[in-house]
Amino acid sequence: MGEQSDDDFFNSFPELSLTMEYSANRRFSRTSKVLAEGKFKAIFLGYDNDFGREVAWSRINTNGLSVKERAELMEDFRLFEKLDHPSILKLIYCWEDQDKNQIVTITELTTCTLKHYLRKKMRLIRLKVIKRWCKSILEAIKYFHARQIAHKIIKCDNFFIGASDGDIRVGTMGYTFQKINDQKYDLKCFALSLIEMCTPLDLDYTKAKMKSPPREMSMIENQNIKNFIISCFSEDSAESLLMHNFFTSDDLADNLPIKLVPIEDFYEITFEEVPKGLKFIIVLKKNCEILTRYEFNYFEDVPEQVTDSLITKNNLPGKYFTDFLNAIELELQRVMNLEATNKHIDIVKTSNWNPFHYTSDKLSKKSKISINLGIQDLLNVSKVKLDIVYDPDLDTPQTLAEDIVRQLQLDTTEIKTISKLITEKIAYSESETHSNYSQDLLDLTLEDNIHYKPGLNSTNEFSMTSENSSLRNSYEPKIPDLTKSRSLSPINEDQKMCNKCKNMNSTIIKQLS
Repeated sequence: MGEQSDDDFFNSFPELSLTMEYSANRRFSRTSKVLAEGKFKAIFLGYDNDFGREVAWSRINTNGLSVKERAELMEDFRLFEKLDHPSILKLIYCWEDQDKNQIVTITELTTCTLKHYLRKKMRLIRLKVIKRWCKSILEAIKYFHARQIAHKIIKCDNFFIGASDGDIRVGTMGYTFQKINDQKYDLKCFALSLIEMCTPLDLDYTKAKMKSPPREMSMIENQNIKNFIISCFSEDSAESLLMHNFFTSDDLADNLPIKLVPIEDFYEITFEEVPKGLKFIIVLKKNCEILTRYEFNYFEDVPEQVTDSLITKNNLPGKYFTDFLNAIELELQRVMNLEATNKHIDIVKTSNWNPFHYTSDKLSKKSKISINLGIQDLLNVSKVKLDIVYDPDLDTPQTLAEDIVRQLQLDTTEIKTISKLITEKIAYSESETHSNYSQDLLDLTLEDNIHYKPGLNSTNEFSMTSENSSLRNSYEPKIPDLTKSRSLSPINEDQKMCNKCKNMNSTIIKQLS
């Protein structure tokens, strides 16, 4: 009688007929009962014959992977096999079946994935249960990160819930589990999984690459939960999140299901470059879809007006005004800096009064003129002296005025005024009988006290009225009338001096001279 093989021995017992497959050491066996199945992975009910317990037999298809990739995958599983934490799914054993192009893993058996549990079994979960789940998941993430491992598959489809204790265990798919440095990505994925726990929504986990939480968070009414989700996008460690007051607070809401509200639309603006000039395209998006485009022109548009128009015409909530305005002003400043670099225009501070030396990069027959400005913002008035190199072959008063307005960030309404002043200065410089006369500019009253551009102020005027006269500095502090529109202050054409400055207090004049 010949020697009986192991297969013949096990097949001789009818009670083992449900067994479909065995591990090489005969410790583990697989049944035909499928617990879960995906594109690359299938999970079957199995048995640990040494301990008499049920296990999960997972079969991973390695078709299409190179020898090196399969080796790296097995190395990841060997690493996972060494991990031991109550919140991590225990990998008991694994091996590679090269004949079938498979990797087999044996893990402890759980009821189902958390996603299946939330969508099919328990749809109304109390907040205190979610808090307990979140704490377990963060403890697991903390354990991974302490060993310089980023999981990268932190999501409800990869969390498993125990049948009897309801505890959460973090599992692994294998393909993207690897040693990496992007540990913060795990925390953002955890935040998305929390949104899935609180809402009936299934999220796209590529949004974990975003810098802020997705708009789906607005469906959660509880502000404490939302604050915690926001922290997941800003904090650097699971340990710091475990100390968040989300876990320490205790109120009546903990014993109730999560209250949901209709999801809010999310609006944002982005920018597109225009090749030439002080222009750029504002792109308004609603829920990541383009709503409208607007071309911003520095010489024609005002940020406040453009922002208000975008809000009003598209029926946006007013809360977006400040964020949109700040974004537009930052983009405008970036474009202005780029334009200045391209045109080689330099402004250099020369004294405590913030005077500037202005040079236009022109080459030809040139003459030098000087103008004095008084620039007022909401807090103070500054003296500015501009020395301009004027080339009649290349420059015009209009282009020089545009450069000055752009560089000093004045209101564009001042271009005409400054252009007129430069024209008169050129005429004086070309006259054989002119004195060292210096005309002064007046500017506008500010329109609001939140966002503004500096302007030229009539109350900081300084001029020479004759060849032998000395420079007179007139200063009168002024509180802007915020209810009035911007307008030019009147000028006495005979004396080239602001009417307000005629009766200036002599002590103030003497002090500022």
